[in-house]
Amino acid sequence: MRPLDWTVLVTSLVSIVAYGLYRSRGSDTVDRYLLASRSRSPWRFPAGGGELPAGLRAAARGDAGIGGCAPPGLAPSGSTGRLRREFPDRTPARSFGVPYARIVHVLRIVHIQRSSDSPPGDPRYDIVDAGRYEESGLAEISRSLSNPDVGDWLARENVPYSAIAQVLNELLETGSAQVQVAPRVGPRIVRAWFDTVFNPLVPSLELELGLLGKRNWTFSFAPLTLELLRPAKRHLREEAEANFEQVLQLNAALAANTRAHDAAVETLLSSVTALHGALVANQEFLDICGSLMAPERLLELGIQDPREIFGAYPASDRFKLIAQNVVNNVGELPSHYSTARFWNKYRERLLQSLSFPNVRERYHSTTQVAEHLSSVSRTLLNQFKDLRLELSLRHDVPYVVPDRNRLTA
Repeated sequence: MRPLDWTVLVTSLVSIVAYGLYRSRGSDTVDRYLLASRSRSPWRFPAGGGELPAGLRAAARGDAGIGGCAPPGLAPSGSTGRLRREFPDRTPARSFGVPYARIVHVLRIVHIQRSSDSPPGDPRYDIVDAGRYEESGLAEISRSLSNPDVGDWLARENVPYSAIAQVLNELLETGSAQVQVAPRVGPRIVRAWFDTVFNPLVPSLELELGLLGKRNWTFSFAPLTLELLRPAKRHLREEAEANFEQVLQLNAALAANTRAHDAAVETLLSSVTALHGALVANQEFLDICGSLMAPERLLELGIQDPREIFGAYPASDRFKLIAQNVVNNVGELPSHYSTARFWNKYRERLLQSLSFPNVRERYHSTTQVAEHLSSVSRTLLNQFKDLRLELSLRHDVPYVVPDRNRLTA
């Protein structure tokens, strides 16, 4: 961006803030901003002839179209023509202001007030959930609830019992109360989680446990990685990462175990790398590899040239490739592998290299790290399975939506 662009941007933002402060001189509290100082009946939305408080009205307008998130990404790239075509109603000020405003929308405020038709001796209350909107765009409202029913509703939303007692007392004294509750997950969110997070991740963790049980770390020295033992996020498609982060945001225990799993994967990679290095540096291992690669030994296998085994690997990496198979405890290979004839013939002898001095200690340390990762992975897998079951039953969402064309074929 040129200096003039920055000048326009900064001037616009400063002007927006200044104008907002000027217009909000009378809204010096959250109660006044969100609830209009309780001067309007909170359940009277436009469909009922009333009007939302200023703060909620602005928030609802800001969430009316998800397109508000796109213009800030298009503007710096110079795609102003596309910006005007796709977002004709977006001024520069609004386009740059929307992303900052969306930070506030994580709040979910519930307002409770005595119903207008409540009997004198049996008070009834309406709950207006300003953080939940139906397809019509109107807030979700629960009407004519008794005092105990209100307590049950708040308990289902995981409001602490001390806060529930305080709210119920406030209702009896003043007839109205407000409370902030945790964001609620609905069936559409659950469907997206299942398709993009749970369903790919559960089988990946099951595969991970199977590989750890066989002591196959899927180690690769070039590039340096564990190919199938990865941090949890790397089992998912890139576009699913936002959903994954949302799952972790709403489940602290799951987030903690995910971090523990990812840290254990990194520790295992470091340990296996050290094991591979120790094996390649061991002279006894190098002597065995040299003797098995002798021309007469290869002729016994019908191999004329070592390149038939190692393909495009340079000569300097051939023993490293053999060491890679050793540290991964690779079993017998199918015949389509170029290394199959050599590895399957001498596999048992090469695996004995793990007991050589300076290698044995590294191997023992690696197996201990792998056992820790296996324990963490099993816990994480069970957590994801339990959460998937709970969400499925609570929201009546199946794990997988069957393909109708396949069922009728």
